[in-house]
Amino acid sequence: MTSPSRMTLAKADALYQVAVHLHADNEDENEEITVYEGSVTLPELDLDAGPVVVAGDLDVTGDILGMSEDDGYLVVLGSCKARNVLLGGPEVVITKDLVAENGVLADYNHGSLTVGGDLVAKVLCAEHLVRVGGSVIGSSVDFGGLKVASPGFAPTVSRQQALRESAALFTPEVLGDDGSISGRRLHDLMRAGKPILRR
Repeated sequence: MTSPSRMTLAKADALYQVAVHLHADNEDENEEITVYEGSVTLPELDLDAGPVVVAGDLDVTGDILGMSEDDGYLVVLGSCKARNVLLGGPEVVITKDLVAENGVLADYNHGSLTVGGDLVAKVLCAEHLVRVGGSVIGSSVDFGGLKVASPGFAPTVSRQQALRESAALFTPEVLGDDGSISGRRLHDLMRAGKPILRR
């Protein structure tokens, strides 16, 4: 397993050209970040603990988590695999493919997820900005922020369907007391590996 190094974003950028992938508000060149200088396998990755750069492929046997909009970001200069990718704020960039054994959740309206290649998951639920350069393989629910480059892409469930037909589309555990879709419940159910769609 590759051990992490601590270095400034400026040094990581000099080595791996990291900053080109980040929005300007994440480019504090003196910030200390965690860098894996090659491919790595981790049991879980919590981006709320701070920024991470992987100069290779990332394999997470558990979940990639990030619910804070303040601290963390992730740049993977390769492909990424995880059980779930559950985001609610940080910026995440995967330059090649992203494969989630269960699902990808991009909740709330901060942060972004950019995948340079294909995104493969049982289900992708996108409320904040998700850009995919290749194809989305699996069910996808667009809450308004899903952008896919593949010609003819259409989400399995559109924003209008999700808002209008939530009781018919989602399991009862996803819905709040008022019948609306609960991002927190989506997060908890996906983390537990439970289904969220009726079909």
